[in-house]
Amino acid sequence: MQRIGSGCVTNENCQDLNNTLCKSGKCECLKGYWKANETCQLVTNTTCINHSDCKESGAKCLLNNCVLPSEFFVESNTRNATLYAAKRKTLN
Repeated sequence: MQRIGSGCVTNENCQDLNNTLCKSGKCECLKGYWKANETCQLVTNTTCINHSDCKESGAKCLLNNCVLPSEFFVESNTRNATLYAAKRKTLN
């Protein structure tokens, strides 16, 4: 049975593991996911108080949720704040 960190040659070797790919010869979590209890969990499913609570590289604690700053933005006013997912556009 494949596990996160198991050896692989291609992504197909990791297909039994959700949200993984073969990187540097090991099945690893996709960007935006982190290892939790032998599964790859979406970073934004993780609650936090401080940035250090977020395990994914580059993730930050924002409105008590771990997020990847390049993929999210916050809209706020004096009464509330809302977290939105956004895709960045690249210019050719």
